[in-house]
Amino acid sequence: MTLRIAVCDDENSWINHLENHLVRLNKVYKNITWDVFYSGEQLLDCYTKGRKYDVLIADIELDGINGIELSRKIRKMDKKIIIIFLTNYDKYIRDCFECAPSGFLDKPVSYEELKSTLERVALDVVNSNYFTFKNNRQEYRITYDEILYLNSDKRKIVLHTHDTIYEFWGKLKDYKEILLQHGFVITHNSFCVNPAYIVKRTKSQVTLSNGDVIPISNSCRENFENTYLNFVIGMR
Repeated sequence: MTLRIAVCDDENSWINHLENHLVRLNKVYKNITWDVFYSGEQLLDCYTKGRKYDVLIADIELDGINGIELSRKIRKMDKKIIIIFLTNYDKYIRDCFECAPSGFLDKPVSYEELKSTLERVALDVVNSNYFTFKNNRQEYRITYDEILYLNSDKRKIVLHTHDTIYEFWGKLKDYKEILLQHGFVITHNSFCVNPAYIVKRTKSQVTLSNGDVIPISNSCRENFENTYLNFVIGMR
């Protein structure tokens, strides 16, 4: 997994300080990428064009739009991004709460402090946001919200999104526990479905928003009905 980081600070000295730490960290883990933004406006423009990050490290005292307001706007576009504020002013702490930050780093940030923080949030990113798998030695990360369903096909798993179909080696049963934790429902031993995309159901099948029809087996019917009912109740 590659951890994608956006660093936003309007002072070159602090940017250089953080980048030196990130370069050092990347020599150890080899799975960190980052982009630097010198204003909140620059980062917002990037986000509105579709770019997303796993972690935002932002100074609170930015010229123009400040770090708190920037984070509010980013949070509206990306509910899952992990926000870490750079600050040496305690007076801002209370104002940060509504942005749901995952931590604070005091300037000047030490290498060990940045390392321990990123190790902690990297685990959160993997567990909370993404279904990860490998195919032809390339790692893929798909947000759980993007997945319509997965099905097993002999020794392969087929993952369906609205735009793409992915195939990778594996057994669906090995992934069922983590999928259930993220709200998926089992309709059949060979199918695991995201209930958010079910638009029609009968006793023997469900139809998804892309038109695919998924069978409901006799052995899974009762558990599916109970799980799907809980999902519907939770949406109200």
